Amino acid sequence: MKNKDKVYNILKDLSKNINIKEKKGLTAQEIADKLNLKRNVVSHLLNELCKEGKVIKINTRPVYFLDKEVFEEKSKELKEITKNGELNIKISADDPFTKLIGYNGSLKTQVKLCKSAASYPPNGLPILLVGNTGVGKSYIAQLIYEYAKSISAIDENAPYVIFNCAEYSHNPELLSANLFGYVKGAFTGAEKDKPGLLEEADGGYLFLDEVHRLSPEGQEKLFLFLDRGIFRRLGEMGNWRTAKVRFIFATTEDPEQSLIKTFLRRIPLIVNIPSLHERPLHEKLQIIYRFYKQEAKTIGKDILLSKQVLNVLLKNKISGNIGELVNIIKFSCAQAYNSTCNTHVKDKTNMLRIHLYDLPKEFQYHPEIVKSNVYFNSMLISSSKKDEELIVNSNEQREINEILKSIFLLFEKYEKGNIGEDDLKREALILLNEFTDKVIFKNENTYSDSVVFGAIKNVIENVLSILQNMYGVKHYGNSALVITHLINYILNELYDTDIEQSLKVFRKMGA
Repeated sequence: MKNKDKVYNILKDLSKNINIKEKKGLTAQEIADKLNLKRNVVSHLLNELCKEGKVIKINTRPVYFLDKEVFEEKSKELKEITKNGELNIKISADDPFTKLIGYNGSLKTQVKLCKSAASYPPNGLPILLVGNTGVGKSYIAQLIYEYAKSISAIDENAPYVIFNCAEYSHNPELLSANLFGYVKGAFTGAEKDKPGLLEEADGGYLFLDEVHRLSPEGQEKLFLFLDRGIFRRLGEMGNWRTAKVRFIFATTEDPEQSLIKTFLRRIPLIVNIPSLHERPLHEKLQIIYRFYKQEAKTIGKDILLSKQVLNVLLKNKISGNIGELVNIIKFSCAQAYNSTCNTHVKDKTNMLRIHLYDLPKEFQYHPEIVKSNVYFNSMLISSSKKDEELIVNSNEQREINEILKSIFLLFEKYEKGNIGEDDLKREALILLNEFTDKVIFKNENTYSDSVVFGAIKNVIENVLSILQNMYGVKHYGNSALVITHLINYILNELYDTDIEQSLKVFRKMGA
């Protein structure tokens, strides 16, 4: 039996006898003592089990672990404890990538590759992030580093060093000196020995942005380090130096055209990050919300975003991607804030209203966008309320998603011929009844503050209203809520081929 299986089995057995009110969980040391293993080995295996969704990690000091099934059985008891602020529980894993909008959607494949680069033993794999300016390459690089720490692939205090190759692109010698270090007298001005970034990043990560600006000579030197783990400081002779450095590279250029072949061959993982206009609508909506939320917190005011502004930001192809979008959002808030300072009428609501004329001029004059169908109402963003941008990961919502998943799997079985149509209808009806019960009676407020959920619900209500007014198709009061949950689930699982297959079966049955 593998050590991971031993750790999981003993955690599962010991978790059953834990009184949650008295003991929060089990520590890595306790399990290590039981199995006669090293604590750091057990800690690493427990983090892997968290990543796999089998174990709950409780982020206190010390860190506690609990079997997920036990957690679900005692969820009500745990809820009472968390209400009193006794625990800070993170479900499934302490995964930094959940902060990335689209991590389980349009960026699902990219996130998987990033995680592979961080977790591959013993020292990870070099990874190249490719994408236009402003798509979020630097942010994703930071998340890779945080993820490596969360799975104990590197130490908690491991260094993370950032270097932009463009800063020294016109001086290859100085660029090499920064990367590899130099010895006294290596060049004019080198008055003493100085370590480079490779030594600074030893044991952690070195993020080289705009790596295509690294000279061919610099790439050759870096290739040697990637290949053999050795280097010399500039002007140094004799013995080679060594360091353990994990690399993240980023470029806006075509790697095949901008990097030499020998260097590129030492980067096994190349990840393409899509531009903002290529992201799905619901992700763009979340991105807009997130950055307006940050501004609301900064200025201490609620923000009301007009539907015209929202429409322009959603449909405009912003060349600078997320980076430029952030600047547009800051610009609009500054303009609106300045207007409130100059007006003689005090706003008793302490609210900042963002209108079309608050945007930069080049974004104000798009009549084809402004006059097009506006699917979203004005967006209200609270400065004080807890973040509502992402889906609430509650027990009730997980139960709803499990029911919906079962429904789609049922249709998949039917497509493969494993069950007949009568069985399909009978079992689907049972699941649908269970689904509507959960939605209507147990989950009324789960999504009350979710911007995406609210936007979808608004569209559904409008469509149902049109169907009733124009075609006489009546609907029940909770129809919009039920349909919204279904569409929201499909949106979040949109990149899952099983869902696509199930939707094909739906269409066939409706024909």
